[in-house]
Parts: sequence; C-alpha cells; structure tokens
Amino acid sequence: MNNKKKISPITPYNLTQNDLSLKWDDQTQLKWRKISESLTNHWRKTLAQQLHWPVQLECFAIDLYFTEDFLNELENLCVLTKLTSTEANFESWIFLDSAAITTLVHFLLGGTDKYPQGKTPKKQITKSEITLVSNIIRKIANDFRNIPLKKSIGLWEIAELESNPRLATVALPKEQLVVIQLGVEIQGQVGSLIVALPKSLTPNLI
Repeated sequence: MNNKKKISPITPYNLTQNDLSLKWDDQTQLKWRKISESLTNHWRKTLAQQLHWPVQLECFAIDLYFTEDFLNELENLCVLTKLTSTEANFESWIFLDSAAITTLVHFLLGGTDKYPQGKTPKKQITKSEITLVSNIIRKIANDFRNIPLKKSIGLWEIAELESNPRLATVALPKEQLVVIQLGVEIQGQVGSLIVALPKSLTPNLI
C-alpha cells in the first residue's frame, strides 16, 4: 500500500491506475472483469433512463484492497452507499464523488450546459443533494441483482447513505475488496463512480 496512489476522481482526461495491492489468479480476475462489464452496461442504461440524457460510462481499473486500506485512501468528497445482502454475510459499497453528484443533480433539475468547458466545480455535498439523487442511487443498487451467481445471496439492501466515507461502519476491516473504478460523463460533465464488492463473493460467481 505504500506505493499506491491516493484514489482520486477518475475522468477520461485524468486516469488514475493503481497497482494491485493483493494477488489474484487469472480465472478470478476474468470473472470480475465480466462482472464489471455487466454492471457498467446496466448502470449506463439506468442513468440514461433516469436523467433522460446519453451517459458514457467506462471502467478504468479493477483492483484488490483490504477494506480498511481502501476507506483510508478515499477522498472525503464522496457519497457512500453501503449495501448488505439479505441471505448472506456480504457487504458492498458504492461511492460517487462530488463531481458525479453535482452533475446528477444538475441534469435531474433539467440542466444542459451550465458548467463551461465540461468542468464540474468541486464542492461539499449537501444533504438535500444526497436526498435528490437517492432514488438514482437505489436504482443503481438494484442493478446488483443482475450479477450472475451460482447461489442466491438474496437482495442487496441499502444499509447506510453517508456523505463522508470515513464515517462508514466497517464490520470486516480485513476483508479483501474488489474495487471497480468507473468514469461517468454526461454532456461533457465528468465524475467518478466506484464500486467495492467483497472478494469472498468470487466462489458464488458464475
């Protein structure tokens, strides 16, 4: 972890690629790449349907972390959604950076080109903004049901919605996480969506 860069907002113009912090075999990595592709496709459609705008969504990195290390490296300007499975002891997280939240709020309110040159201003996220995008966050969380599993782990339920990831309740700090980092672009406005799923979910994957 000492050589790892801080996780920062990822955009098509500012790619942050972290080295693997833990080892995994080729078959496991291939399974997670397929999961990443599946989620990316579903989320692209979900966001476009909710915002009524074309959405570009691209995966930039799939890395392994320990939960504790991952949360310590996150920037404060993120919105955290913690998910738990109803039939198994699995916890997952969805993170949206401030640029993504600002962009979602802007287009939810019917905006078009409010911010010049495709630049979304960074700022502290307010509770009202989180409330406004909470429906989209829930729909993104619902797309987890499309992950192909050998055995059902039930539904993913939102356990927490918090603007500061450092306040997250981490039940398993030594859990290994598969972290998928996505760049979101809508009408030139760019933000980041990061999803963290437990590596222990791997045996359940088809």
